[in-house]
Amino acid sequence: MPNPPSHCLDLAQQGNLGAIALLINQRLRPHGIQARVALRGENLCLLLEADPLPEKAAVVAYLRRYLVTLKLPMESVQVYGRLPQARYPDWADSFSLPPGSPPANPPSPPAAIAPPSHVRSTPRPTAKGRNPVTATKLSAPLLWLQWQGVTLQGVARMLLLVIGVGLPLVILLGARLHAVPLGLAFLVGHLVLLGVVLYGLLVGDAQACYLQSWLPQSRPWRRATALGMPLGVLAAGCLQGIGVGVGFALTDRPLPILGWFLGGMLGGAIALGFILGGLQWQVLRAQVPDAHRWIGTTIAGSALGSILGWGSGGVIFYSLARSLHLAGRPLSLDTSQDMATVALVVGLSALFGTLVNWCVFQALTATTLVGLLKRMSEGKSRS
Repeated sequence: MPNPPSHCLDLAQQGNLGAIALLINQRLRPHGIQARVALRGENLCLLLEADPLPEKAAVVAYLRRYLVTLKLPMESVQVYGRLPQARYPDWADSFSLPPGSPPANPPSPPAAIAPPSHVRSTPRPTAKGRNPVTATKLSAPLLWLQWQGVTLQGVARMLLLVIGVGLPLVILLGARLHAVPLGLAFLVGHLVLLGVVLYGLLVGDAQACYLQSWLPQSRPWRRATALGMPLGVLAAGCLQGIGVGVGFALTDRPLPILGWFLGGMLGGAIALGFILGGLQWQVLRAQVPDAHRWIGTTIAGSALGSILGWGSGGVIFYSLARSLHLAGRPLSLDTSQDMATVALVVGLSALFGTLVNWCVFQALTATTLVGLLKRMSEGKSRS
């Protein structure tokens, strides 16, 4: 095998990804393996594609020995192996690059890493506008804030669409349906569902863009979030409705009915967390160690957020209703003005409860995700 040009080796030792990819593919491509190179902080990420896949232990051991000879400026290497055109890696491994003088001659590839077929070279560009920041040196609180920031970007885009398009539509159609309460309720219900779908699409897109610097395959996160949010909300709504229906069917006393409602609410929250977390887990499981923790966190975050959200919303509702009662304006549905007052009180209470719910869910899930990403990024070689 010819020696690489000296300038290519110099560029690789300066951290040039193109030079590193050239040197690695010069070694692996004759054996039918195509390597794609990316930088995640000070970790070098290698995505190996071949059909059939080489044995993990053999190819990782060879890459460990060969990359030490290149004397690269990275701290560790993460290696992923997958079939061409596959969505997720079949295996993953990582190892550190200890400092020291490289051996005189680079090692030769063992026969165990050579699959019989060849894969066409298709270089994979890095994400546009994404600088290789030193992600592994970022503190967990800073990563946590970054995740909250990108999520808020998606929420802001969703709110702009809802306010700019949905609200005028509600006002326009509501004026025609004001005499048909069921029609107006049907319209509002569909707009709420549309808002949930938009939330899943836009928030999922913002989060997937952030995950590009961590995961080789982050695009499916968009679909998982866009599908998981409406499915989870529909399941939660059905369980809450079942809880209320069973409560009214079994008793006419307020406290048992409230108990059934709260049980349905908690079951709906658990269903939402399970569906959303399960779909997102499908994206994480082949790329992140201990990804199963994500499902438990989304369930816990959804359940705890729902409890605190409903509780805080109830406190706000009681406080506003009591203030109006003391002011001589008790809540009632006698006139259109009274109905507007009730709608305002309920809306403010629901808005506050939803905000609390969202904050609790985001805090717990972001904490777990940051822990998973940091552990993956700082993983050392396995013995």
